[in-house]
Amino acid sequence: MNDLELFPQQSHVDQYFGDWAVVYESLSTAVNQVDFSELLAHARESAGNASAPGSDCYRVSGGIAEFAIDGLMMKQVSSLTGGTSTVALRRQVRHAISNDAVSGAILRVSSPGGTVAGTADLGDDIALFARQKPIVAYVEDLGASAACWAASQATEVHAGRSALFGSIGTYSVVHDYSAQANEAGVKVHVVRAGEFKGAGEPGTAITDEQLAMWQDRINSLNDLFLQSVANGRGISVEAIRRLADGRVYIAAEALKLNLIDRVCSLDETRSHLLRLTENRSHEMAEESQPAKPIAATIDDILACCPGADDSFVCEQLKRKVTLDQAQSAWMEEQNARLEKAKRERDQIKQQAAAAKEKPGVEPVADVASSNSAFSNPQAEWNEAIEKKVQAGLSRQRAASIVAREQPDLRQAVIDAANSK
Repeated sequence: MNDLELFPQQSHVDQYFGDWAVVYESLSTAVNQVDFSELLAHARESAGNASAPGSDCYRVSGGIAEFAIDGLMMKQVSSLTGGTSTVALRRQVRHAISNDAVSGAILRVSSPGGTVAGTADLGDDIALFARQKPIVAYVEDLGASAACWAASQATEVHAGRSALFGSIGTYSVVHDYSAQANEAGVKVHVVRAGEFKGAGEPGTAITDEQLAMWQDRINSLNDLFLQSVANGRGISVEAIRRLADGRVYIAAEALKLNLIDRVCSLDETRSHLLRLTENRSHEMAEESQPAKPIAATIDDILACCPGADDSFVCEQLKRKVTLDQAQSAWMEEQNARLEKAKRERDQIKQQAAAAKEKPGVEPVADVASSNSAFSNPQAEWNEAIEKKVQAGLSRQRAASIVAREQPDLRQAVIDAANSK
């Protein structure tokens, strides 16, 4: 049986073991509250009446949800110190995202930080909320380390005048008890199947290789921390790295360093959030409206309606039609002109046939006859443009390319139009 197995599961004392992103004074206070024997007694006494860690409930007032990061942050709240369950808070945030009664949220922060475990996931859920609804983190007294990590993912970060924010960094503590064991005449042997299995076992010497291994792990976790804060605040990782020396900054200094957005009271933050939600509602309403059609310019009409005369172009400009509407109108105009030309040809043919019956009168030539290689230039022109439009080009661009690639076809369309 190992030490953790001595503790009832409900006490969640196991949450104290692992890597921390927290100000040292707060963690030291928690560690020094009791020694091992007192911790065990406390856990046993609290096992019978331990309650479920954290709460999935949150308050909503006027469309604004309110969440809190208070005290030490752990995945599950320990019965020893209390604090905030990041698992429970994640459930609150996720529920509020899909809650139609929630239009925005305030995240009240008063925490020295906590365990690395669970913090990244909490930050991701806060960022997810911020992409859909405004959420403002308000630092009341202290927003350090893991609390800074989570708060930085909000839409904005506000702080009271005396609040402290920062302590960006990650650390872990390793104790070497080998000298103490030697002094007591105890030699500890670790039987291992892997080079780093059992590293740090009490009574064994800590090697340089083991320290390097732990340092690599801390560096990787810290890089994740820095990248998350940089993404949340919209600044470079290099800028955050220059601030990541473990210091906390008073609100005015944090504002200068772009770690927060405003120094104000909680009431001012609520008023500001209401304005954000109103603006968001207006933006969503505008996005739901269909896009207004764009009127075609004279260049657009001339490019997509080859052969169009001045009267037609002026009429389309006067009506403020779109490019598609202008092209459709030109096609209808062409069809109407073709029908008119056909009637005129039929009439001329009838006159020519009647003239043949009268001696001394030569038949009238068919003025609509053409030596063009295109049987129906306008139809072929429209078809060529349509193929390019279906390939992803705009009509104006398609018409320009067709005109350049098939100058004879374009001229034939113009000649056909002029002949009418």
